[in-house]
Amino acid sequence: MKESFWITNITKQDITLADLGIKVVSYSTINILNPKKYPYITKDSIKKSLVDGSLFKRQGKIIVREKPPVVEKPQLITSETYLIKPKRSGVEIKEIKYEELNISDEVFAEENADLAELDRSPLLKR
Repeated sequence: MKESFWITNITKQDITLADLGIKVVSYSTINILNPKKYPYITKDSIKKSLVDGSLFKRQGKIIVREKPPVVEKPQLITSETYLIKPKRSGVEIKEIKYEELNISDEVFAEENADLAELDRSPLLKR
């Protein structure tokens, strides 16, 4: 099992642990014994920091965790999970044809010729 030393920043501010050379972002948890990210940190340097270093000075802001954080994976929708889908619409669409609207362009132009003359004439006569 890999060695781990988890710390959590519980404040709104980022905190710098100068003797360890780490910046802990606000409300985050990190493993400072992670050899990939922090290869220069040893157990001895952590013990010194806990006794009289930056971890000791920031005891109210940095919390040392006994166990690593547990991250819950989001639940995926599988074929066993059913989604409710309507099979047909509840709204009926009616297509109504009005016979009085079925007129030709010539008939419409003859009926509305006097309205075209009114559009061109001035509103007030002198």
